[in-house]
Amino acid sequence: MNSKIKIFFFCLFYLVISFHTFSQSNNYKDSIEIYFKKYVNGHEVVKGKDKEFIKFFPIDKNYRVACRFERKINTPWFRMESSGPITKNYR
Repeated sequence: MNSKIKIFFFCLFYLVISFHTFSQSNNYKDSIEIYFKKYVNGHEVVKGKDKEFIKFFPIDKNYRVACRFERKINTPWFRMESSGPITKNYR
């Protein structure tokens, strides 16, 4: 009986791990597609049928950036040039 329980838990563990791995394989592409849809649907300037003309480059994992975000609280302000003539303040 003890060996059957071990086999059961091993199979269950293997199933959970394989399911998790399989579900992560399309996570990047799916998340980008969801972002694109939300961006187009929530766009405030382009209205109505004109939204059909918003196009994006194909999704390519080679351009994915793996990074880590570290939130800083109450950091000093700094000035950064923008595309316009005004230098903006950021934190």
